[in-house]
Amino acid sequence: MDLTMFKRNYYCLVAGLPDIIIDGNKPGETSHEFKNELAEQLLTSDYKFAELLYLHYDNKNLLNLLLKQDNRFIPLGNYTEEYLEEQIKEPTNIVDYMKQLIFNIKAEISGNSNLSIENE
Repeated sequence: MDLTMFKRNYYCLVAGLPDIIIDGNKPGETSHEFKNELAEQLLTSDYKFAELLYLHYDNKNLLNLLLKQDNRFIPLGNYTEEYLEEQIKEPTNIVDYMKQLIFNIKAEISGNSNLSIENE
């Protein structure tokens, strides 16, 4: 793990942030603003660490798309809905555990002839 992030000083970024209340149920506009602020202020290498905070939303979105749950897409994730749909068809450039999940769910669905991602 690259710890150079901790050598950088982001005092102005932190001091300029409003009080943050994380609501796990409904990400609000403040969450979008916070994510955008991080993207603008952090070095790209540091922002990669911040993106880890948003994988939770990607996980929910991916499961929703794979299992056809009809839940609203959560735009706070790192991946767009279109990108996740592409990766479900051909997982090539997505984090490894999501790629494995896609393969596992596809295998399980293809084992049951009544459920097929391609047929839905």
